[in-house]
Amino acid sequence: MKKHQVELEWKNDLSFNIGVDEHLIVLDGVDENKGLCPKPLMLASLAGCTAMDVATILKEMRTKFKTLQIQVSGELSAEKPQTYTQVHIIYHFSGKDLDEEKIRRAVKISVEEQCGVLMMFKKFAEVSHEIKFN
Repeated sequence: MKKHQVELEWKNDLSFNIGVDEHLIVLDGVDENKGLCPKPLMLASLAGCTAMDVATILKEMRTKFKTLQIQVSGELSAEKPQTYTQVHIIYHFSGKDLDEEKIRRAVKISVEEQCGVLMMFKKFAEVSHEIKFN
């Protein structure tokens, strides 16, 4: 069974360094823009997970695209502890002669079957998505 582990070190106030494999992430809970906040980092993980799925699936389908951009927005609950209640994903594709049907299928596979981070989000939030072609 695969296992992930991260290490966190307190720096000062609400600033922390997190080691993920060989990479460093700086968290900062104070509005001084010295690092990331944990909740938006969850949205970034969701964007990265589904992007990797979609890019891999489209490569397997031999479907080309010039750009793939993903926007993820999350709405937090009013009550504490604040959790995401609604999450919306927008997939933006551009390129010449895009095969929109294959792209829709690739996104559907990620959203409904493959993206583990998205599946975790579905346990506590309403998740929706849309696809835009440029």
